[in-house]
Amino acid sequence: MQTVTENGDPSSGKQNEEKTYKKTASSAIKGTIQLGIGYTVGNLTSKPDRDVLMQDFYVVESVFLPR
Repeated sequence: MQTVTENGDPSSGKQNEEKTYKKTASSAIKGTIQLGIGYTVGNLTSKPDRDVLMQDFYVVESVFLPR
């Protein structure tokens, strides 16, 4: 029996086949998301609770994660 995946590609029902999204393997996307969540949660524990101020929105912070 042949099924159609989300992007319209026919498959023969193989469950172990690596999926891609815009030429990026799904395992790479999963790992990047896990790394980002771990980084964010780790940073939350090191900052004390306080009120949000208007000056908090003036600075743009960039974080570059490895590929």
